[in-house]
Amino acid sequence: MDVLRVALRWLHAVAAVAWIGGSIFHLLVLNPAFAASPADQASRALRARINATFRDLVNASVVVFALTGVVLLYDQVSRPGITLAYTLVLAAHAGIPIAMFFLFQQLGRGRPRSLTDQTATPWWRQPQSLLLILGLVTYLTAVVMQVMFEAIVAGPAVRG
Repeated sequence: MDVLRVALRWLHAVAAVAWIGGSIFHLLVLNPAFAASPADQASRALRARINATFRDLVNASVVVFALTGVVLLYDQVSRPGITLAYTLVLAAHAGIPIAMFFLFQQLGRGRPRSLTDQTATPWWRQPQSLLLILGLVTYLTAVVMQVMFEAIVAGPAVRG
């Protein structure tokens, strides 16, 4: 069972790295690079291909999140000694990516903005930045859960 837990956590983490890392790259590297290049047809086509590929990566990550997340969620809440505080953080950890998925889908359906529209807006004010911030908050909840879980496993003798 421990091998399965490790495999599921690893897949869950890889999906997070792909989505959050891809978002960081997109907002802080790719968008500024396109802003500095001419807005010709070739660069627009390249940007469209990159966006489509990234959308596919995010969709695959969401599938991995969903499949591994359900199993990991059940595994965590079924352990003895789980506290209400831990359960609340776990609920946030599970709920934020669901909100991210729906936000990502809405951004994909919106009116495509021109390169000049996207590059004129600082990265932190672009709608995609909200996805990155939510992803980072989700990662923070994972760290908080790990610390809380270690305290639960250690028991009251170690905490006091």
